[in-house]
Amino acid sequence: MTPTLEHSHQQLDRWSSSAVANGWLKQSSALKLKAHTSATPGSLFEHSDRPLVVSFFGGTGVGKSSLLNRLAGEMIATSSAIRPTSKAITAYKHEHTKLAALPDGFPLEHLNTASHSKAEFESLLWVDMPDFDSVEITHQDMVSQWLPYIDVVVYVVSPERYRDDRGWRLLLEHGSRHAWAFVINHWDKGDPRQLADFTQQLIEAGLADPLIFCTDSRPRSDTETNQTEDQFEALKSHILSLADQQMVARLEERGVIQRARLFRDIVRDWQVELGSDADPNWLQCEWRALFKSQRTKLTDLHQWKIHPIAAQHQDTETGLLSSLMRRQKPKGEHTQKDEAPPLIDDALVTDITSSVEQLIQSAHQHGLPTTPLKKALDAQLEQHRQQLTESTQHSLQQSLANPGTVVQRGLYRLTGWASWMLPVAMMTWAAYRLITVFQTSGGNAGAYLGGNFAIHTALLVLLAWLVPYVLHRQLKPSKATAAAKGLSAGLDRGFDAIDESVQHSLSHYHQQRLTQAKELEEISAALQVSLTHELPAAVQRMVFAAE
Repeated sequence: MTPTLEHSHQQLDRWSSSAVANGWLKQSSALKLKAHTSATPGSLFEHSDRPLVVSFFGGTGVGKSSLLNRLAGEMIATSSAIRPTSKAITAYKHEHTKLAALPDGFPLEHLNTASHSKAEFESLLWVDMPDFDSVEITHQDMVSQWLPYIDVVVYVVSPERYRDDRGWRLLLEHGSRHAWAFVINHWDKGDPRQLADFTQQLIEAGLADPLIFCTDSRPRSDTETNQTEDQFEALKSHILSLADQQMVARLEERGVIQRARLFRDIVRDWQVELGSDADPNWLQCEWRALFKSQRTKLTDLHQWKIHPIAAQHQDTETGLLSSLMRRQKPKGEHTQKDEAPPLIDDALVTDITSSVEQLIQSAHQHGLPTTPLKKALDAQLEQHRQQLTESTQHSLQQSLANPGTVVQRGLYRLTGWASWMLPVAMMTWAAYRLITVFQTSGGNAGAYLGGNFAIHTALLVLLAWLVPYVLHRQLKPSKATAAAKGLSAGLDRGFDAIDESVQHSLSHYHQQRLTQAKELEEISAALQVSLTHELPAAVQRMVFAAE
């Protein structure tokens, strides 16, 4: 089970490093994993058939070292009035016990190892921790590094110092990962009310029936006649009862499970940060609502710019009458095309950018990681001006190349032809009529040179030219109108292109987020472990309630 846990821990570490680099996870969130290790007490030994690892843990002056010396029956840990007394890790092991290579970065220079040949303690490895409340930071670091390798923590306090804040915080942080026994040392100075208070404090922390021993580890010469209750032998007996391979295996298994639960809790926090519970279509719906409102407003605001720009494309009349009318105008009245404001300007791009920023802000409020989203959308922002410019220019050119409708253009060409073909036809008919009458009238010149004929012929030719000419002018497609339509259509197509590009970015972001969540879920699935056997009652008293 431990190799699987270690492998999962390595996978989580790689995943979190990649997620931080790509903006899916905050650095502070990734550090939650780095603050913990997959190491267990079994990691200290080369074989699974190992001793029980018991550590003495406590503050300055509570008598940890004296207690270990008393258990060992010899001076293996330094005990003195100088504070802090314990400045290094002291490991008391049987001479046949072989320790595995400790991980890189372990402070081996602070490790003292003492061996013994006592059969009574062959299945035990005693560890004396430095004083955790020392002002020396290295002591606290050593305690934190060694705690994962401990099966049973013997938390030693004194009547004066059982409410130590630092020790209590560490107890609450690591409580579920070890079995705990508690010793009130220097009990000759204690009071039953302090025992009751300490017991209640542990119950509130999560131990239903805490295992507490009251001891007095002063030199025997000082206590031979002392009637103070001393439960040292009960403590020793209880620890020895735990030192069998079945019990060690159960504690190792529980340690692995507690670490797996801790990693799963971290994974759940990461999944929340990934927005795993968010509606997969929410971002697209939010963008459509935001951009629809902004698009309507921008279209209305930019209509006033379209007409001045379109007016610049109006054809100049080239007919005889138009030329005469332009010549009749005073010099100062000649029209000049005023310079129109640009249709695609910074204000338009800024308004579109504000919609994107609103989307990113909404994503943040809904708990989605915004760094990769912002990175994807910011890359699109640089293209928005180009998309709008190219779209409007292309639509303008298309509209100017084919102004008006197909029917209008067809009728315009037809009336153009008719404006010269009909007069020619009428004049041809009049000439034919004149020649025919001339041939048949003989010497009667009045039959074909009458004034009525001339007037009627002139009117007929005039009407044959005027009617199609007027229709031709009226049907002429306006380039200004075509330009206005082209600019409006181009603006719409530009907005469509922006909408499509943002939707594509959102879809890509969603797929990336799903990929990250799937990878994390697959790693988390390997951490779904549970106890194969219930802990014995003697151990259940020593462990905190399951979280």
